Amino acid sequence: MSNINEHIRLIDVHAHPFSASKLNATQLSLLCTIGAPVYDDSSAGNIEDLKSVLFYKYLLKSMARCFKVPLNDDLILEKRNELISNFRNYLDFLFSNAGITGFVIDDGHSEAKGEHTLPKFEIDEFESNLPKWLNIRYVHRIEPDIKYAFETSNNFDDFISFIEDRINDFSKNEKYAGFKTIIAYRTGLDLKWRSEEEAKKDFNEHRNQRGEVAWYGPVMRSLREYVICLVVEKLAKYGKTLKIHTGIGDRDILLERSFPFKLFDFLKDERARKTKIVLVHGGYPSNVFASYICNALPNVYFDISIACPFGLANLKQRILESIELAPYKKIMYASDGYIIPEIHYAAALAFRKTMMDVIDEVISAGILNEEEALDMFESVAYKNAQRVFNFY
Repeated sequence: MSNINEHIRLIDVHAHPFSASKLNATQLSLLCTIGAPVYDDSSAGNIEDLKSVLFYKYLLKSMARCFKVPLNDDLILEKRNELISNFRNYLDFLFSNAGITGFVIDDGHSEAKGEHTLPKFEIDEFESNLPKWLNIRYVHRIEPDIKYAFETSNNFDDFISFIEDRINDFSKNEKYAGFKTIIAYRTGLDLKWRSEEEAKKDFNEHRNQRGEVAWYGPVMRSLREYVICLVVEKLAKYGKTLKIHTGIGDRDILLERSFPFKLFDFLKDERARKTKIVLVHGGYPSNVFASYICNALPNVYFDISIACPFGLANLKQRILESIELAPYKKIMYASDGYIIPEIHYAAALAFRKTMMDVIDEVISAGILNEEEALDMFESVAYKNAQRVFNFY
């Protein structure tokens, strides 16, 4: 089995756009943490502390080997900033080296100013820098649409009409595999199936400035959940997928309400059972809960991002927890890479190495034979992604 790794390609099913930003060591260390930490010389935590994050250490070592330069922060980044000036060639070099052949890209941006923001990007500009052989699908984030529709609609009917048009338009777009929601950052994952009456009441109360307001704007829990209900039901018609952020995230998340078991009652309802649902991040660190849900509900899947690459020290255990109950035909590789392509690259390397360790363990334990173990690797690496996200 030792030679199979290099022949298995990867599809990264949860990633964000990347650009040709030049970096110094401090900027790189800030990108290797969860939750966009604010570290500066005036804070109690010194920014140098971030350089002891394991992923930062691993990323630098991966880049040093790739660029064939000494393990020195400044030399590595000097070489990296030189190579990235020809961005398409650099991406070709990185992704072919890692065996990445496709991505599912979240098209979302931060529609409200929180502690962490993702910039808005243009798909045509992003794709102009990509190697032609990369296969790219997108998911459309619904929260910016909710904000825009609420601010521009004269009444509830106009709001719903705009949302339904967006669902229909993106569902018919061949580049799009489905939608994504970050409602875990807004009102939490303890979703309920809302009626139109509840949603309309919520809309009108907030339009009259009588509703609760949070850092991201009007809370509108009933209205937001009603929109998610619409997305779930309409995507079943189009055969597209809904991704739901689960588990930890940036500091803006409602942490106590973001874990996958909160979704269980919503997902087991018959109205949710005809749509493919992907639990983004596998509810990390609650991978076992996500594994159970995928075992119990035939239309639910999950990816292993955040565990890979940010949880390197325990990545093998997280993957074992993922396959503990879930069929391995329902688990997918992902990086959650963002801003710079090296995160996507290093995550792929970490996944490959760790999967070989996982394979050795399940074969040694007599759980899988070599043929079955190879099928598991290929399924998680790319085959499940092809099926769930309708890759061409």
